[in-house]
Formats: sequence, structure tokens, C-alpha cells
Amino acid sequence: MKVLDAFKAFISTQTGVTTVLEPQSLEVSEPNLRLMISEFDSQGENRERLTLTASLVANGDGPDYFLDGVISASRAFVPFREGSHVFDVEEGFMATATFTRTAPGRFERSEEEGSYAFSYIEQFRVELSYNPAKL
Repeated sequence: MKVLDAFKAFISTQTGVTTVLEPQSLEVSEPNLRLMISEFDSQGENRERLTLTASLVANGDGPDYFLDGVISASRAFVPFREGSHVFDVEEGFMATATFTRTAPGRFERSEEEGSYAFSYIEQFRVELSYNPAKL
């Protein structure tokens, strides 16, 4: 879907964080934004809204590189916590993204053998608004 591809590119460019669409079985240590489609709905004539659950996730074993990466990634999303952000889907076609942080960032210890010792997760609700006739 053009809107999702454009949104992923926009976020990656603005934050430096890799953005992936779930489901994804890949577990990486670097901070990444994982997007899961929640719902589509109409916003009246010529507008549609795609709602996503977004999770900023990182995995690591200690405070060195892991903690620095988490801090940098989390700080990169601070500007997105307020207001709406317009991005290009293609020439002459814009969409709007609105972020709402639904849970503050937290660290979790993993007890699973063979996995990273710690995970970080910060959750958002993202609403993408666009004209579906332009797709």
C-alpha cells in the first residue's frame, strides 16, 4: 500500500530508525519501529483513516551500545508526540500522520534462553489520514 510505504520511508528519514510492518519474525538489537494495522475507517467523502499500533522496540544485553541506541531512538520520536505531520505519498498526494503515545517506554528482562537479556518497548497509536481515491 502506497501510504504505508511512504509513511515507513518518512519515519525512517526523520528519525533514523528502521520501520517495519508486522507480522515480522525478525528480532534485531537495533531500535526499530514495528507497525501493526489496527483498522480502516471512513472520515467522510474522500478521506480514509488507517489506524496503526506502533511499537518502538530494541533488544540488548547491557548499557553500552544498547542504552545509547534506546535513548537516541526515543528522543527522535519526541517531536511526533504533538500535532499532526504531513508527508508525501507521491507527487501531488499528501497524507497526515498523528501520533499518540499510549504507553511510556519501559525495559523488560527476558528469561528466554538464547535471547537478549533486555528489551525496550515504547508504544504509540498512529492515525494516517489520506484520500483513498489517490491510491
